[in-house]
Amino acid sequence: DDIVIRRRLQQKLELLAEDVASLAPPSAQELKDFLNAHPDMFMIEPRLTLRQVYFSRDRRGAGAEQDALDLLQFIPRDGPEDEYERFGDPLPLPFRFEDLSMSEFGRLFGGRFTEDLQDLEPGQWAGPVESGFGLHLVFIEARVAGRLPELAEVTDVVQREFLSQRRRE
Repeated sequence: DDIVIRRRLQQKLELLAEDVASLAPPSAQELKDFLNAHPDMFMIEPRLTLRQVYFSRDRRGAGAEQDALDLLQFIPRDGPEDEYERFGDPLPLPFRFEDLSMSEFGRLFGGRFTEDLQDLEPGQWAGPVESGFGLHLVFIEARVAGRLPELAEVTDVVQREFLSQRRRE
């Protein structure tokens, strides 16, 4: 009935269980089955390369949206041949983002911006898209779809998660 002895016994049993769980390394088939059973743990996020022109509601007031729409009519929709960022407002972020994941865009601009990016087609200017900062015209240069990786790409991570789950069990 001693609480100290009970804790020590519990620690000892947990250590023994971990040792037993890690004795036999998982087979390739076990790892593949684990990967397929838990795709959300290993999914590779969609990635985007884009340019944006920012319009501040603080600076432009109610005219920010109209200014963005006016510039959208001026810009050739099929390519970012010019530096249209000069028509926008300063933002403490770059005008071009290369190969960022959707969660990284979410951290920078907010969830609504990220959701709106999902619907935009690559290769043309679109918007205005709203973010936590204000409004943006966006040109998606490249979109890489999210996917479940092959086991060879994430073997170490899958093995670590597999062994962790085995220890917990």
